Amino acid sequence: MKILKTFFYSKNEIPLILLNLLESYDFVDKFLVYEFDHTISGIKKDFVDLYEHWDLFDPYMDKFDYHRIKLDKNPHFLKDESGVSNEVMKTVNEPFMRNYFTNILYLNDDDLIFSVDADEIIYSSAYEKIENAINENDSPVKLYMHFFWKKMNQLTDKRWGNPCASKFKHLKDKLQMVSAGETRYPQWRDEGVNTDFFSGCHFSNCYSNEGQLEYRKQAIFYKPTTVKTTSVDLNSDIMPKKLKETYSTFKEFNLL
Repeated sequence: MKILKTFFYSKNEIPLILLNLLESYDFVDKFLVYEFDHTISGIKKDFVDLYEHWDLFDPYMDKFDYHRIKLDKNPHFLKDESGVSNEVMKTVNEPFMRNYFTNILYLNDDDLIFSVDADEIIYSSAYEKIENAINENDSPVKLYMHFFWKKMNQLTDKRWGNPCASKFKHLKDKLQMVSAGETRYPQWRDEGVNTDFFSGCHFSNCYSNEGQLEYRKQAIFYKPTTVKTTSVDLNSDIMPKKLKETYSTFKEFNLL
């Protein structure tokens, strides 16, 4: 089985989830997306609730799999209404959330896992190359992406390389040593051999207003970033091919 898995926490990510779904639809067997009722920082939140926008996803229900997960009684996820420390976010809560899909699905060792955040879009044209690289190396592979910052058309001069893809067996028991210590759960991220092609686009911190950005700073570890950007035409070849089909949705959410 080939699975794209992602999780999300804010409304602005809905158009990006749709875009990733359309790009992946012909190449994966399941598109798994889930959300929690807490932020990575351990603060209680309301569900975004994709059911309020179900018309966007209903045509793809043969592959689209959506879950809402309550954490109030979960002893493994650490909570604090003032927000947990960066160390806890990086070693416990974030890996817990990234690895949670293993509690939802029954997985076989040779299942292919494409592991991305909601704002990391894999090109439809990249799936075959990614799968070939995994098989040739018998290893996870890094998914390098064009890095956009704050606006869908503002391209930085940096390459993004955090997402990865692998067989389930490659990372199911793999803990990581990060800056804050060893992760308690597999991250499904920052792993694998290098690839020599771009796998997609990372549309980082694209919000419709400053209030959403301020909320993000409380919800998830936020590292201020200073980058130079250049404006890119939305019809550029480096944009995901299905972006045109989702223009109206991005405009509805004030992201274009």
